[in-house]
Amino acid sequence: MSVFKRWAMIYHQQFGFNVLPIQGKKPMIQWDNWQLIEQSEKDIEEMNCNSTTTGIGGITGINDLRNIDLDKVKDYEAVELIRE
Repeated sequence: MSVFKRWAMIYHQQFGFNVLPIQGKKPMIQWDNWQLIEQSEKDIEEMNCNSTTTGIGGITGINDLRNIDLDKVKDYEAVELIRE
């Protein structure tokens, strides 16, 4: 099992995340259905992690997980308002 698959399994088991292999910031697999259906360990074992995989992404929209991604923030007060 690759390092990335091991980490994907840990994220899934410990935190309940649905996961996918990524290359940079781009998903390497079709993932729309994983916003609605919980992955099994078998699903993760069958994911295609290969030499071009650079990380593991967590899929939100399932298990009440939500995410706000803020890049290049200049106004940290706005971030605090969102956080509150």
